[in-house]
Amino acid sequence: MLLAVGAALLAVAGPDLVPAAATDAPRWILGVFGEGLAISPGLFLALLYLTSLAWAALWYLSQRFDSRALWLLIGVLLTLFTLAPPLLSLDLFSYISYGRLGAEEGLNPYEYAPAALPSDQAAERVGDFRFSVSVYGPLFTLITYPLAAAGVG
Repeated sequence: MLLAVGAALLAVAGPDLVPAAATDAPRWILGVFGEGLAISPGLFLALLYLTSLAWAALWYLSQRFDSRALWLLIGVLLTLFTLAPPLLSLDLFSYISYGRLGAEEGLNPYEYAPAALPSDQAAERVGDFRFSVSVYGPLFTLITYPLAAAGVG
């Protein structure tokens, strides 16, 4: 029960405890909870350690709880993480860029890099990988094609 209360408190805090992409990040990437807030590495590590302790406590207490209650808690936590913004990575912008190369421009993402989309806002956020062709497999690359429709600006 203590873990459920802790998870609920983290959920209420929303993205304030999750590093957001950037100050000019598109609204949709911040998740359904709101604005997001970059946190310091020290606070991130403290929260990571707290999560590890919570996992150990859950493992210890799992012998005392009904399995249905544990599955419900797992479902709630998975839902919260699904609705949260992407953590610690802007790879999502790479996926969008590779999807746009193939789906909108008809370019092969294995031959062209996001830099081939000079005015694309997703390609601008790719960072160091702006001039890198896709390293992802064909199935994953095909799955990224629907992301081409994601608004970034």
